[in-house]
Amino acid sequence: MGGLIGARALRTEDLRLLTGRARFVDDVALPRMLEAAVLRCPLPHARITSIDLRAAAALPGVAVVLTGAEVKAAVHAPQPVVWRNVPDMRLTDAYPLAVDRVRYPGQGVAVVAASDRAIAEDALELIDVQYEELPAVSTLEQATAESAPRLYDDWPDNVCARTTVAAGDVDSAFADADVVLAESFRFARQMGTPLETRGVVATWDPFTGQLDVWLATQAPNLARELLGEVLGLPVAKSACGRRTSVAALATSSTSTAKKSWPRCFRDVRGGR
Repeated sequence: MGGLIGARALRTEDLRLLTGRARFVDDVALPRMLEAAVLRCPLPHARITSIDLRAAAALPGVAVVLTGAEVKAAVHAPQPVVWRNVPDMRLTDAYPLAVDRVRYPGQGVAVVAASDRAIAEDALELIDVQYEELPAVSTLEQATAESAPRLYDDWPDNVCARTTVAAGDVDSAFADADVVLAESFRFARQMGTPLETRGVVATWDPFTGQLDVWLATQAPNLARELLGEVLGLPVAKSACGRRTSVAALATSSTSTAKKSWPRCFRDVRGGR
């Protein structure tokens, strides 16, 4: 790797991207495709007391309006937890939309699928959601205080896991040190900034029992397995291949997942 640092490296994806031949999730167009918009809660912590979808559902062009309770009833399992890197982590059942209770600002409470994005967004304004606002906290110290409101009623506190990382004789190192400094540091949230943001297109063929999904992900095989778990679809004999029909850059890539799962295609990713 030392020879690559500071050296010019020929990138195999540049020609496709610079000539406009790359395709992104937004470029996928399917017959009779619907577009979705999500209604998000403006409150950090609240109980959903009622949702009236009638006006939104009656808007011309709207195909369906769903709540978290309807999504929960339709799926086979909750959202899987992929990273369990701390022993004895407390886990909760989570779904794509809030069910009964909102636990962070911007959490989705309803989704509209319509003939185009504009109609879907107009329909969001017709959804009437009533909330009972609950106590909220905004800092780590407030969340871990004994008097903090609980996000989950069956938890004794708001801590999902505890772990200690130690190396050597820590107590002796502190005791023998000439000076001991203690300070708290806060860092801004960091994440990748791909040219293609999160997106997904899915199509279900009821005649073949096949689901095709295009989504921005670096792990198409994992996405295929998790979709099977959530939707109750069998994951059988599968092989992975590569395709260049849909491009995703930086922290994203594209996969195709099928109900019969004969293959899962992964796009050639752009540079990071």
